[in-house]
Amino acid sequence: YRDHPDLHAFPTRRSSDLDKHIAKRRASKSKFSQREIHEILSSILELLDLFHQEELVMRTLAPESILYHPSSDRVPYPQLTFLNYGLVKSLVKNAKQKDELTMVGEKPMPPDIAPPELTLSKSTDIWTVGLVGYELVRLQKRDPRQEEKIAEQESLFYGVIDKALEKEPSARYKDAQEMLTALDKIKIPVETKKSVL
Repeated sequence: YRDHPDLHAFPTRRSSDLDKHIAKRRASKSKFSQREIHEILSSILELLDLFHQEELVMRTLAPESILYHPSSDRVPYPQLTFLNYGLVKSLVKNAKQKDELTMVGEKPMPPDIAPPELTLSKSTDIWTVGLVGYELVRLQKRDPRQEEKIAEQESLFYGVIDKALEKEPSARYKDAQEMLTALDKIKIPVETKKSVL
């Protein structure tokens, strides 16, 4: 990740997991701006794309497994690190990487973030990114027993998040790059561009 220093950032004093940032917003009833949601999801997808290019799946992306440092005047984009490397799985059969996986990598996904399908693919990660997007918009976790959608008036990114959470893997984005392209096509109005983090 030498070429992506903003994405794979080392922890700093202001860094904490994304879950804590969401909890603070929930407590203060202060929603993330459209720009903040775009910056966070874009950063997640850019880093995830590096794994997908290597045919690796993260499996358990969730706000509590993402170390997050918000953008500032000195650093124009959020910095983040995935904290669950032990759960990465290779999609390549008999791949060299398979021998390097820890035993933790064989554990099933937690039920609150597990997608409906049993077969592991890049769309498994897209599902978990959709759950992160849902939580950034609603400031609460999605009930795994419900098929809740983000309403158009709630977020500019409702269509992208809802597609990521489609029940059928083939109906989701095929990988991080495809979802990032869809996200970047959405124009953010000027009035929402200022970050409040």
